[in-house]
Formats: sequence, structure tokens, C-alpha cells
Amino acid sequence: MTSRRPVVPSRFVGDLPVLTTMEKRYIKVSIFLLPFVLYTAVMLKMLDKACQTEIFTKHATPPDAFPRVLEQSHNSTTLLHSVLRKYEAIDRQRTKLSEMLNKLLSGESPEALASNDLAVRYFNARNLRDLKGFDKIGSKIKKQTIAKAKYVFNCTNVHEIKLIKKVGHGVSKQAFLGKFKGQPVAVKMVTRHQKEVRQCLEGIREKGMESDNFQRSRCFVFPTMKLMKEILLLEQLDHPGFVQLLGYCVRSEESDSTDMSEHGVVAIYEYGERFVLDNLQFLPMKAKLLRAVNLAKFLQYLEFSPLGSLRIKDFKEGHFLLVNSSLKMIDLDDVDNIEPSCDIYSDIDHITENNNIHYRTCEYDIQCQMGLCIGYNAKQNLKSMNRLFFKRLLYPLSYPSDIVESLTQVNTRLETLSITAPELVEVLESSLSHL
Repeated sequence: MTSRRPVVPSRFVGDLPVLTTMEKRYIKVSIFLLPFVLYTAVMLKMLDKACQTEIFTKHATPPDAFPRVLEQSHNSTTLLHSVLRKYEAIDRQRTKLSEMLNKLLSGESPEALASNDLAVRYFNARNLRDLKGFDKIGSKIKKQTIAKAKYVFNCTNVHEIKLIKKVGHGVSKQAFLGKFKGQPVAVKMVTRHQKEVRQCLEGIREKGMESDNFQRSRCFVFPTMKLMKEILLLEQLDHPGFVQLLGYCVRSEESDSTDMSEHGVVAIYEYGERFVLDNLQFLPMKAKLLRAVNLAKFLQYLEFSPLGSLRIKDFKEGHFLLVNSSLKMIDLDDVDNIEPSCDIYSDIDHITENNNIHYRTCEYDIQCQMGLCIGYNAKQNLKSMNRLFFKRLLYPLSYPSDIVESLTQVNTRLETLSITAPELVEVLESSLSHL
């Protein structure tokens, strides 16, 4: 059986080819564009010749032009030297002004800057210049207070802190006593000696991956995140119940040394002393009641903070220090604003009808609102604060008889958690006014 070749339609009629529609379009476009292209080429050639003739005619170098060129070159060199000298003078003024700004930001008075010629020129002016709005030397600027930096320490001066000794440690970070210009400060950092980091590094060593820098760096990520969380929380919270953050430096995730000039993440706080919890009950009456008032105000701030109702999950003695006779919280690792979730159908009648179904309910007789136990965090903080501090600070029999009844009622309501932080502040301040 012979195969048949496909029939191809002929594109010729007699001796003449038959053009397709597309080929006809190409011919029409070519006929239109060809004259235009030729005209453009001719015009460009004519313009090129005309420009060359004009250049050679007008700029032909006469026989006596060489000395004039040398003279012009000398004048240009002189002008450049003059500009360079002016630039160097401006740069010197900029350097002096920069030094003056650094002194201003460090807190020195205008009188202390009198040794600086540029400073004298500015401070003797009728109006003190707004240095933040500096645009050019000599212009008039409105008088304005220069704002200082929020923190004392940052990456430029943290290396000036001298570490004296280790004063505390947690699961993820260590605390050191540091000295800065003779003043004590507390320094927190993540090191390879901490439990979480040490266990991770030991696991890498057992697998023979000790030289893998990526795996090593992963051991520092989670502990460093906890320290960064603490820094960011203190950036947003402002209450004397928290230890004051004096500054921080963030460079990287890992550092095997405690050298302040190269460590990854470092946080600096005001320094506080450890205290014996049971010794609080032996303080003078006014001192005990004043500390109780401050702690009640701290509870109120936690409940109505800018971040919502905060809960201290790990509420213990070691997370508080005595700073200038005030109790302050130093560890914010386990602070969050998450209220427990619940089921909106967790009412008693519904549970009775469906005994075989388990519903998530709220503790402390709190009503479930929109799937959350709103108010749980405040109750939990009040319970922990009472267990740790109020039972020792508000023992009624250690106070005068005229406030014993009031403090007895307070203790009863604290045990049953039937008092709120604002109510507690009001009652304790009233009792304090009677001492």
C-alpha cells in the first residue's frame, strides 16, 4: 500500500506567484517606509557635513592661540585651588560644630563651650540657633531646647562598662554587676554557659557539627529572642514598678565572650539588691504600707497597660529587686497579654443538658466574653502578689488599732479575690493617711 503525500495548495497561477494577505501587508508598509528612511539618511548626512564645517570654521586654532590656552589653564588651576581652600575652611568649621554638638548632647553648659571659637560665635549671637534645624552657617534660627537621647547607653559607649562579677542567672541569660564611672549598673546578656545554649551546643558537639557556624548560631536564637522581648516590652511600658532600662546594644545573635565591645545583645538596667522576703514584715509600719501601695499601683498598671491586661506567669521572689527602697520587677521573660480562651456555651444550663460534652470554662467565676476569660490576668496577678507580698506587708495585728479593721477586710477580700486593683489602691492610700 503506497503512502500518499499531502496535497499542498499551489501558490502560483501560471508563471506568477500568488501573495498571501500578510505578504501584501508587508509590501504596503515597506512602500510607505522606504522613502521616509531614505529621506532621513540624506538629512543626517547633510547635517553632519554642516556641523563639521561650522566647527572647523569657528574653532580653528589661530597661530597665537597656544599662549592664551596656557593662560586660561593657569586661571582655571588658580580657581580650583581657591575653591579647595574654601572647602577646607568649611570642613574645619563643620568639624568644630560637630564637636560642639557632641558636647551639647552630653549636657555641658554654654559656658563650658567657651574654648570653642565656633561655639563662642554661636552662643554670643542674639538668638540661640536651633542646631537640629541647621541648614547653613550664619543663618538665623529660632531658640529651641535640644532633646537628649532617651537612654544613657548604646553601642557607642557600652564597652565603657566594666563587668565586676556575675550576680544572677536564669535559664536563658546571665546578669552581671557592672561599673560605669564608679556607678553600679546591671548588665544582662546571653552566653554559652546558660542551660538552653549549653545543652544545644553539647548536642551539636555530639553530632560532630561543632564547626558548623549556622548550627551554632541557632543555639543562641531563642534565648536572644527572650532578651529582645524584654527590651521591647520596657520600650513600651513606663512604670516605676519595672526596673529602669538604661540602654541596650544589638549587634548579632551570638558571642562566645563577655567582652562588651563585641557581644551580640546587651541590656543595661539600674542596679538593685536582693532581699529576704520574710524580712519585709519587720519593716516600720509606714514603710510596709507604702510598699503595699506601690505594689497595688503596679497591679493596676498591669491591668490597664498600653499593651492590654498583662499577666506575670512566673511570679516569684527572684524576679524582684530592692532599688532605692522600692520593690521592682526585673524579669519580663514570661509576661504576656493573652487571656485564656473559653467556650461561649459554657453556661450551667447547657452543661447540665449535655453532660457528655466538655466545655472550657473560666476560673474565679469569670464570665466568658467573646471566647475569652476577660479579667483572668488581673485576678491571677492579684493572687500571686497577695501570696508573695501582701500577706507579709498587710498583716493586720502589726498596725495601729484604728486601721486594723480596714486592713482585716482588705486581707479577707484579697483571699477571696473580691477586690480590684483600683479599689485596693484607694483603701491602702486611705490607711496610709491615718499613720
